[in-house]
Amino acid sequence: MQVDGVTPAFNATFAAYFPDSLVVHAGDTIEFRSVFRGNPHTVTLGTLVDQGLSAYDDAAAAAPAPGDGAAGGYGPAGSIDDHTIPQLAAIPDMMPAAGGDFNQAVAQPCFLDTGLPPGPGPTACPKRAQPPFDGHQSFYNSGWLAGGAIFKVRLAEDIPPGTYRYMCAMHRTDMTGAFTVVPGHGATYPDKSFPVNLARMQLQGQSDGLLPVLQAAKPRTPGTVAAGVASPLVDGPLAAVFVPNSITIPVGGTVTWDLVGPQDIAFNAPSGASPDVTRASDGSVHANPLAWNEAGLSPSTAAAPANSAVTVAAFVWGGTGFVNTGVFDSPAMIRITFTKPGVYSYQSLIHTGMTGEVVVTGSP
Repeated sequence: MQVDGVTPAFNATFAAYFPDSLVVHAGDTIEFRSVFRGNPHTVTLGTLVDQGLSAYDDAAAAAPAPGDGAAGGYGPAGSIDDHTIPQLAAIPDMMPAAGGDFNQAVAQPCFLDTGLPPGPGPTACPKRAQPPFDGHQSFYNSGWLAGGAIFKVRLAEDIPPGTYRYMCAMHRTDMTGAFTVVPGHGATYPDKSFPVNLARMQLQGQSDGLLPVLQAAKPRTPGTVAAGVASPLVDGPLAAVFVPNSITIPVGGTVTWDLVGPQDIAFNAPSGASPDVTRASDGSVHANPLAWNEAGLSPSTAAAPANSAVTVAAFVWGGTGFVNTGVFDSPAMIRITFTKPGVYSYQSLIHTGMTGEVVVTGSP
């Protein structure tokens, strides 16, 4: 299984597992291989996940997804908040909704036979060796998977036949998969390359589905940049691009970034701002504050009206030093007014390879 992915068609991140399902036998080992694109992922399974996703599916079926979709996962969005499902609510979000540092119960590996993981905050699960997965553990979690990391799930010899589901603690019900244990031993596929080929086909399908949307993308209004491109018709990928890639404004002008998914806008980022996720020597996993938090900008000068569903953050920048808006999640807009002429390259620090340029003309 591949976690996230890369396509040659455009800079992207995928809230998806490739392939998203497998057939296996008891005693097999499933390998989850991480392709880290700045967006943190986990492989989280156990009875909490099985029961929670089943309850979520039932609730979502009774309340169909809205027609306009959203970009949390980055595709079709359901109308059910998974935190209303008790089993899923017991699994902390990897990143708190209000921002801050990662919740260690999911950011670090955790293997519980029974009970619930610790709640949000710095408390991690008790450390123990990873056991085989027997289908009965309440919580079985990889923790954050760095680029190139491999999470091996050894299936117990006595795991009952059936389908077992897993999810990402960051993207939750927007990023799920499953494997089915069938009786017997030996190869489950006559062609050993089938899972790899299926993964490639699924990734290619998502990429091909989003490509025409990206090619047709344009800003909603002059002076606006689309920060990311996704489609409610294609579940999984986010084109991690700015459209247009370069924008020209006069001194005193304002650029508005219309966000799709979580985004930050950073100028003159130091080397220490990447990667956006770090692991300390004690095993704890942290959000790099230089990547995730506001830095160097004047206080926000505008906000959305109280009755607006869209967050609007506005800043003024004089063109010098490292600045970062901090991460905002869609629906949101970031506005920066530029007071000095120049050519300013910028990037999203939480999406690898996502860069753009602002050209400011005239006299200060």
